[in-house]
Amino acid sequence: METVYTESTVDLIHISFAVSYEIDYLVTWNCSHIANGKIIRRLLLSNQKMKRKTPVILTHEELLEPIIGDENHDK
Repeated sequence: METVYTESTVDLIHISFAVSYEIDYLVTWNCSHIANGKIIRRLLLSNQKMKRKTPVILTHEELLEPIIGDENHDK
């Protein structure tokens, strides 16, 4: 019997590995299922109940944005 993985199953595996291995940042292009405010809030609450660390979830665009106040961002 062949296992069929939905996109949300793959997303869950992605997030689970990041939480299990205590990764600091999870960078994704998936704004529908991972870098989504509702999902991030639910993940934070679930991990807090389990006393697990939640990675900072952001898109590659957010990662590359200059930090306001960083004197090196214009160089």
